[in-house]
Amino acid sequence: MTHAGPVGHILFGMIPRGGIGVVDHSPEIPAVRAEEWDGRLNKHNRLTPTFGQNGPQLPDRAFSYLEFRDGTAALLARFGGVTSGRNNSHALVGPAATLRPHALFLSEWDGWLDGARPMPLRPPHAEEWRHLKAPWLNRAEAAAHADPARLTALVRSMLSRQDVYLTLSGFPEPLLLLTAAHEVLDPALSTVHDPFDWTYSTYEDSDTRPEASPQVEGAPRFLCVDELPTSGETGRERLGGSDAPPHDSYTDTASALVEHYLKDPRRHRQALDTLLARAHDRSRRLAVIMQHFPERRPTLGGRKSFADGGRHATVPVGSPVELPPKPSPKPSPKPRSGEEAVVGERQLPQPSGPRPMAEPARPERVPALLAQLGEADLRDDVRRELVTRLAEAWHARGEHSDRARLDDVIIGLRRQNAVLFAILLLSTIAVVAAFLR
Repeated sequence: MTHAGPVGHILFGMIPRGGIGVVDHSPEIPAVRAEEWDGRLNKHNRLTPTFGQNGPQLPDRAFSYLEFRDGTAALLARFGGVTSGRNNSHALVGPAATLRPHALFLSEWDGWLDGARPMPLRPPHAEEWRHLKAPWLNRAEAAAHADPARLTALVRSMLSRQDVYLTLSGFPEPLLLLTAAHEVLDPALSTVHDPFDWTYSTYEDSDTRPEASPQVEGAPRFLCVDELPTSGETGRERLGGSDAPPHDSYTDTASALVEHYLKDPRRHRQALDTLLARAHDRSRRLAVIMQHFPERRPTLGGRKSFADGGRHATVPVGSPVELPPKPSPKPSPKPRSGEEAVVGERQLPQPSGPRPMAEPARPERVPALLAQLGEADLRDDVRRELVTRLAEAWHARGEHSDRARLDDVIIGLRRQNAVLFAILLLSTIAVVAAFLR
């Protein structure tokens, strides 16, 4: 299959030979291509009830958006109200570049077909979908205002690990919160040549099935369940609607981003586009976001300000951000337990009790962590957390003979010795590059 061609319809339902299969397709999709799509989607197009304390539960409708390596995608609507596992479903299939901009906004489209269909099927056109975006975004904003805690937890999970595949449980109306998360974070995650894949399924009965595995082509990045299964294993990270995020810099940044979005959702993307104008890859863009939120916060309006030690730099909308010079550092005594630590002009209350630890970095994250550490003017708390994660990731590669070199880099970072850091970082990057080859 190739990514070329228009978007077309495929209708699935019970077929004479038994099971669910193709019952109709629009003329722009050849019969052989429709059968190929059936092979791709047959594990995704059933609605299986969740058996909980209140008996079997099944939604009236569920939606999935899936992307594939050849540049194609499918937006699948499944309809309940029939015998379990014998539901009808309707797929829009075609180039991911055509479907992706609309994938979060089409649940209210009046063209979805549950069995009944016009003859012949009319090819869909993207123009008829554009009017659906604004009202859906309004609903997503309302959902975010009503539930900022869940939105913050979701954004935090994506900031801390951009490769994560998430299972969401206990999220009412998950597609609305996913849309809000897209509006909050997509300007940082997506670039012109590398769009982030906001693939999803709004309902599954389990995240332990083979097709849910992150290793399987077409698995949705965000998979929603009413209740977590009581048995089985999954390769996905799970996020419950009542889970409290750890107290770390990722949570601070996520909270600040959500707050910024909620103040004026329409200007949020414009502000981030301005901030990130000179950062062209994902790791660099995320490093800039971590640096500027929450310590330096864009203010909404025609111009934006970034606080830095009580001074402000104002930048017109549409211009790349240039940070003001930092004031000369002054030594300050280490705060005692229970007091407040002063950072610039900002006071941070010190939490009581042990601090929850963020999840450990994995070995394959070493290059991305090095790239983020290479950013100039990182906040101290961000740099310390990146160093810790780099150490964890590297020590997970304990068998590597040059591990001691990275240990030296970490010591240099912690001492903030610029000369030693520059020399040792160049040496380590060479070692890592050789190791990865």
